[in-house]
Amino acid sequence: MTINNATVYPRPDLPLLVVEDMPDLAGGFIAHEVLPILPVAISTAPVPKSLRGATANIHRTKRPKYGAYPTIQNVISSDAIYNCEDNGIEIPRDAKDIEIHGGQDKADLLFGAQALRSALLVQEYAAASLLFTTATFDSGYNAAAAAVWDHATDGKPLNDIANAKAAIQKACGMKANTVVMGYGSYVAMCKCPQVQTAIRNILGINTRGDAAIEIPLSTLSMILNVARILIGEATYNTANEGQTAVMANVWADNCLVCYTDTSSAGLMPGLGRTFVWENGLSGLSAADVQAMPAPLRHVMLELVGTTDNYEKMRARTYQDQLVLNKGAGYLITNTEAEA
Repeated sequence: MTINNATVYPRPDLPLLVVEDMPDLAGGFIAHEVLPILPVAISTAPVPKSLRGATANIHRTKRPKYGAYPTIQNVISSDAIYNCEDNGIEIPRDAKDIEIHGGQDKADLLFGAQALRSALLVQEYAAASLLFTTATFDSGYNAAAAAVWDHATDGKPLNDIANAKAAIQKACGMKANTVVMGYGSYVAMCKCPQVQTAIRNILGINTRGDAAIEIPLSTLSMILNVARILIGEATYNTANEGQTAVMANVWADNCLVCYTDTSSAGLMPGLGRTFVWENGLSGLSAADVQAMPAPLRHVMLELVGTTDNYEKMRARTYQDQLVLNKGAGYLITNTEAEA
């Protein structure tokens, strides 16, 4: 059967419709928050150095009599290049599939949701692979936990995170505002006697030494004194195609302490960004993009094919995930004993 792949029908409305019907579709995905989305007008370009890093030197500022003001040379320079590449995934369907799922509209929702989640999972895995490895961070910005965090006496996550925050503040002059954990690390922290004692002493909340509780992230944020805590809950199938599924967490049992930059210019000394070339998403206006909920803001859905009984649902992205400032992140490994 011949498919005319040149015929593409953009569906910029479909992600919104999918989310309205399935509000938890993107649940557990955090890549777009760890590496915040930065829309760009050019697909490939140098990345300006952050303002804080570029102006860290103490300069002479006194103007000589009848002279000119001192000048800083090459403040906005670049040491990285982003390259937004075309990525996509297609799910074929025929007239029978549409009939089984109750018509065109319902089939669009189902196949659109499947394509969206598949595309998001690929991006999530790429971000976790980039950020949850010691190879990304320089010496002094990664360390194993002093002990697994749920150890009855030796687990000290508050100490481990305080050390990470101190390193980040010294490196980039900013206070860490984000803590990223795999789900196992989060559970281990909730069980930790040091954390439960801090909650009782600082907040006056009686945890009763219950090792089975899940502490609200808002409570942990106050204890750790960070703006937000992100828990990676997405899972993926590690088995080969056709074999029995073997599920694993996308984000391992590690903890990343970092400063994330959400400014529109992307020039604060954040850990990194997800560069999204908006012009690569045909059919999407700037208003369409802004109307979408994150992380779907950078995924385009399209229908491909012209035959009466066969077509494909395509999810497509133009993006690049980059770590721009290694000093804005600190990776803590071995926070929980692997099962």
